[in-house]
Amino acid sequence: MNDGNIREWSEQPIDPAWAPAPSLGQPAAALPAAETGALRVWKNVLAQAWAACGAFEWLALGYLATASALITLFAGNLAHPVRLLAANALVGGIILTLCLLQTRAAARQELHGPSFSAEWWHFWRHWIPISFFCSASRSSPTS
Repeated sequence: MNDGNIREWSEQPIDPAWAPAPSLGQPAAALPAAETGALRVWKNVLAQAWAACGAFEWLALGYLATASALITLFAGNLAHPVRLLAANALVGGIILTLCLLQTRAAARQELHGPSFSAEWWHFWRHWIPISFFCSASRSSPTS
């Protein structure tokens, strides 16, 4: 083994990992407030659900976002734009929740083996969004 590299490495100065932070020059009240525990938890859950989405979910959420933008843009011409936006938000929340639940069930399945719960959430994740969009297309009036 080449001892030259070891000596060279051991002679380098070691900086402490937790060096003191430089002074910011402003009072602590001017600094942004730290996140509360509940906000941090919700942000974590939302990030996990967002990461669990696949191509179909991205397409569905994109469709809902586009529809919501159009509802907002043409709100003056609609009878109940807030209800429509709330319905879009509800469907988007259901899709994200199903993605998160199915991903967690799949992780448990990898650890503990096959289970009814993992198959249950796999089924609903892949079929509930389709039923939302199929029922929405059927409810539109045709000439």
